[in-house]
Amino acid sequence: MMSFKVVTLLTLTLLAGCVQGDEAAGNGGGDPPDPPTYDYEEQEPNNGLWTAQAITVLPKWDSRTIQGHHWLPADTDCYWFFIDPPAGVDTLRFNLVLETDPTLLPKIRLWQTTYDVTGNSTGHILRGTWVGEDGLLFIDEFDVAYGGQLADNDLIIELIPWGGIRDTPLVDDEYLLDFWCN
Repeated sequence: MMSFKVVTLLTLTLLAGCVQGDEAAGNGGGDPPDPPTYDYEEQEPNNGLWTAQAITVLPKWDSRTIQGHHWLPADTDCYWFFIDPPAGVDTLRFNLVLETDPTLLPKIRLWQTTYDVTGNSTGHILRGTWVGEDGLLFIDEFDVAYGGQLADNDLIIELIPWGGIRDTPLVDDEYLLDFWCN
């Protein structure tokens, strides 16, 4: 008889917990859920290589997310990363996933800054261009060179206005940019 009471008590406790869980989830009214949070959010102006938004120091071994907006079809966004690898490392393996509206073709260029012998920046070197499809672009283990304090010490991600939509009216499009190193 004792086990029947224990089973009944456990069943009632579980049912009470389920009912309370539904009310906490918003089914019985209350506050809406908090909006998602990201590691970084886009800040303007960041529309050129010289005005790129500073994000963080690489390498980052765990995935980080930048949330941004493009004003289509003409808003380029740039993000700047300083490179400070462990001693003896001259190459980072960089990974990136860009997600946006599935009707768009995401396009990215990766750049590094060039310097003269006195340490003044003189321009940028294009390291690669990628185009995705269906709103998704994935760069898997791209080797980013590190040359020390005056060479290859940064990485700039340039998100280019989406290809193939010149006739699109001005639209605000949100994107998520995840990045990490191996």
